[in-house]
Formats: sequence, structure tokens, C-alpha cells
Amino acid sequence: MLGYKEAQCKHRGLTAVPINLPIDIKQLDLSYNNLTRLDANIFLRYTYLEKILIDNNNIKKLNAKAFNGLSSLKYLFMSNNYLNITETYPTGVFESLRNLSVLDISRNMKTSEFYPYRLPVDELSNLRELSIDLVFNATFGQEFKKLLSLQTLRFDYCHVNFLYNGTFLEMPVQIKEFHMTTCKDFVVVEVGVLFHFPHLKVLNLTNSNFHLTQALQLLHPFQNKSMDAILFRGITHAGSQHGLDSVILKPETMRYISTICIKTLDLSNNKIVIFRNRSLVLFQHPECFENMMLSANSFSLETWAVSFFILVRKMINIEIFDFSYFPLGFKEPIFLDVVTNVNHTRVEKVQHKVT
Repeated sequence: MLGYKEAQCKHRGLTAVPINLPIDIKQLDLSYNNLTRLDANIFLRYTYLEKILIDNNNIKKLNAKAFNGLSSLKYLFMSNNYLNITETYPTGVFESLRNLSVLDISRNMKTSEFYPYRLPVDELSNLRELSIDLVFNATFGQEFKKLLSLQTLRFDYCHVNFLYNGTFLEMPVQIKEFHMTTCKDFVVVEVGVLFHFPHLKVLNLTNSNFHLTQALQLLHPFQNKSMDAILFRGITHAGSQHGLDSVILKPETMRYISTICIKTLDLSNNKIVIFRNRSLVLFQHPECFENMMLSANSFSLETWAVSFFILVRKMINIEIFDFSYFPLGFKEPIFLDVVTNVNHTRVEKVQHKVT
């Protein structure tokens, strides 16, 4: 049996895929080079490849036969290039990748103009994770519905400022993880935008500009269900021009989230100034919590101490309860990042600057 061989070719100034590497390599890292295109059959020599990294190049063109011979490929990373979702991907470009499980083509769209998605993703019948940019006025084609194995959907570069109830209607309904983490402009959403994902287990809006009270309304479809993680850290930005700045949590704003059995909840850095009418203790399933993060908000212990102790007593399975960095502000707080991977959730420390 062939051993696992890797070819590390990043930061080499390459302008083409090398053709003199061992034929039995299983991983090829070409990131941070100067490739501008992928020609036909360029990887045909390396039929054992399982993972290719071509991120952070200048790729603008893909030949329809660029990935010929790569039937064993499981991971393809092409982020931070110039792969236009409307013009770059010819029909048949993914036909050979019948075993591809993870595709990352994010951080390629550099502008916020409207572009229709013309991606032959229906050729990727075994794709489980897709990372892609969310363009302005996004409309997806019928080919996305054919991704019957897709479990995780990640939107990295996010150019939208309005999400409609029908925005994701062409996406497969079995999605379990939905990540949208770089929406810097204020995003207005219709309340039914996530109704199309009834099986969602992870909802991650970290650092996007939704405003917490609006994001809590998106949880309407998940009432009385179980979720692994709801991650709303840093989604209430300062200086909002829409009259939505500080957050006051009331029973009516908590009415959906309070019914959900949640393992991990992150509401950190959201300018929460007060929990009114004991809204913090309205959770109907406190025994579900394993991790709760409320750090870097603006409410004081004096206003929620009673609710805090009532809640903690009921959280019989809690492992982490983080309420650091408040009520005062800190320049470089260390938050707890929640990482999901193959139905497993872990918590890591990561330092962020609060602006």
C-alpha cells in the first residue's frame, strides 16, 4: 500500500503546476504562488491526490478538463483567487471529482455587484461542505438542489445587505450547519429566511452585522427543536445608522430561543445592557446547555445576579459559563471560539480586537 506523501510547494513563486513531483503524492499544497489559470489535464499525473490547496493565487480561468483524473480527490481549496461565480466555471469542470467532499471557493468575489451563480455543482454528488461567497442580490440555480449530500454551507465574503425569505430556496433542505460570518454592512433579513433549513443544528453569524434582536427573530423555525450551537458573537455593531445600537433583552425577544434545547450559545460582545423581566431564566431546557458565553457585554451583576444563580442551578450539564469582560470595555479581549467538525463541537480561545 502506498504511504501518505505530501508535496509542500507554497510560497515558491510558481506560475504553473509542477510536473516533476512524485506521482503517488496524496496532498499538494500550491497556496501563495502566482498561478493565473489551470489548464487541461494539469493534474493528470497525480491520480492519487486526495487534497489540493491552491488558495491565495491569482487564478482567473479554469479549463473544463483542469481536474481530469482526480477521482480520489476529497478536498479542494481555492479560496482568495479571482474565480468569478458567473464566468469561471465551465460545464464539466467538476465531473472527475465524484468523491469530492469539501470545496472551498470563498473569498474570490471582490466586489458587491450582482452576479448570477453559474456553477456546475450538480456534478459533485458527494459534496458535504461548501464554502462560497454570498453576492449582492444572490439567486442560486436549480443545480444546488442536487447537492443531496451537502451538510455544511459557509458564506465567507458576504456582500449582501438584504436577505429575502426566498434567498436560499434553491439550496438543499438537509443542511445542518449554516455559517455567515463576514457580513460587514448592516444586513436586513426577512424573518423566514431560514425556514428552508428545518434540520439545522449549527447557526453561526459571528462578527456579521445583523443586530442581536433581529438575529433572535431568525430562530422562529427552530422552536422546540434541538441545536448544537447558536453563535451570535459580535453581531451588534457600534454606530448603527438604523437606530439599533444597544440591546435590551425582553421576554418577547427571547420567545423563540427560549424554547430550543441548545448545547452551545454565544451572545458575547453584543452591547447587551440589560435582561428585563428575568428573560435570562426563560430557557425551557437549561439542562441542555454545555457552553454559554456572555462575555464583553454591558450589563452589571447587580441587575442580573438573581437570574444568574437561578439559571446556573438548572444547568446541570454546563461545562463553560463565560461572563468575563463586563460591564467595562476591553481593547483586546480573549473570546472563546466554537469550532464544529463532523458533528463535534469544541471551544477554543482566540484573541480579537473590539472596535
